[in-house]
Amino acid sequence: MPNPILRVGPFIKNNVFVDQPSDLSAPNDAIPINCANTTSSSNWPWRYEERIFKSINTHTGCDDDGFPTTGGSTTDTKNIITATGNFSKSESVASNRVSSLIMSFEFFYQAAQSFQIKVDFTASASASSGLPAGSSLFAAGSMEFEDSQTSSPTAAFPNLSGSVTRTLPAAVVPAQYFCQLKSDGGLGFPTDVCTPNSGTVTATGSLSFEFL
Repeated sequence: MPNPILRVGPFIKNNVFVDQPSDLSAPNDAIPINCANTTSSSNWPWRYEERIFKSINTHTGCDDDGFPTTGGSTTDTKNIITATGNFSKSESVASNRVSSLIMSFEFFYQAAQSFQIKVDFTASASASSGLPAGSSLFAAGSMEFEDSQTSSPTAAFPNLSGSVTRTLPAAVVPAQYFCQLKSDGGLGFPTDVCTPNSGTVTATGSLSFEFL
């Protein structure tokens, strides 16, 4: 029978163990430390950081010299989520020029014995029908999945899907696990660059985390 492990944390920030943030919707980069794959404890809730980053670039028309103009915006949301079992997240973002999405799960853990997890991932970029002349779908950046045990990302465009099964080793000192999915796509400027593109490019992503 494995020896018991002294709990640390319950959160870690910049390699320093810290108390639980007072507001879990604003964790300030503090990442939870869990007890292996035990999600049923009320004394030691199993938690992870969920991060959703969205960026859009919008075609707005053209300037006085006839060159296309664009605008943009980004959102970056982090939340600490309590899991009582398997969990998942799906997101999408759309614009008429470039749509980008990054999703990630991250946590630390202590474990007297190794345990296994499985992560399924899907991503896609698609254009609306009836694009104006001259406009077409293109790869604006990277569509890929990686995690803390990845030697190189899994990448494809405009559709990506797959699954990884990982063994998380026993750890007295808290060990980190993260997984990240990137999805993006763009639309070329229409022939009439002074008229904002009437089409839409949508980037979607989904992560599903399972305890085995």
